[in-house]
Amino acid sequence: MKRFVMNIPDELHRRLKIVSTLQGRTMTHVALRLLEDYVEKEEKRKLIIYSSGHPASRADDPECFRSKRR
Repeated sequence: MKRFVMNIPDELHRRLKIVSTLQGRTMTHVALRLLEDYVEKEEKRKLIIYSSGHPASRADDPECFRSKRR
């Protein structure tokens, strides 16, 4: 498990704490769920872009920036 530290505005923190508590969850649980959903959505989007052969899809591919010379 890794630790993730993030600064958020006081008002957003207060609102997140209230909503989490009302749902019987911890703020960590809610934040992890949001992050998991975001990453899953982006991974699916990237998969669609990569599988379509779209030229812009290579911009996020670290291999495309590596020199072919050895």
